[in-house]
Amino acid sequence: MQSRLPPKILDNETGQTYQALIADISEDKDSQTLANYICKILETDMGVSEQARKAQVGTIFELLMAEMLLQHKIMPFYRQATLLNVPLSKFDFLCYHPQRPVVFSTKFSLAERWRQTAFEGASLKQVYRHGKCYLITYKRESVKKRNDEIEDGRIFGIDKILIAGTTNLKT
Repeated sequence: MQSRLPPKILDNETGQTYQALIADISEDKDSQTLANYICKILETDMGVSEQARKAQVGTIFELLMAEMLLQHKIMPFYRQATLLNVPLSKFDFLCYHPQRPVVFSTKFSLAERWRQTAFEGASLKQVYRHGKCYLITYKRESVKKRNDEIEDGRIFGIDKILIAGTTNLKT
């Protein structure tokens, strides 16, 4: 797969690592799904410390999400976007929708970091009542539990948590 992302986004060390990984993985025709790309990237030795590796994996996961949005023609979208009157929130992805803002947050694993997305989603909904906030994760752990809490109203701000590579985002 040739990256469709603008060169400006890939003009750093992680972007270059991403491009190299995409080029290597693309040669393997069995790895053409998002989930397979992520698995292959996790198996790759990036030659950095564990903390730096986690940061790179998070950024690469976000870049793969951008590729997926482009692939599915979900455009336009804005990366690392802020919205007027929505304080203390920087959304991983803001997608255009004619009736409401739709934001996606990417978290490789949920752990406690889903709370940041809930805060940002709640801030969004205070200004844009019909706005939508989705959290995309790779790790399946806790997704059902958190989605049940969203349905029960115990988590406010997130409309749904989706697992990368398993859900159609156009629904």
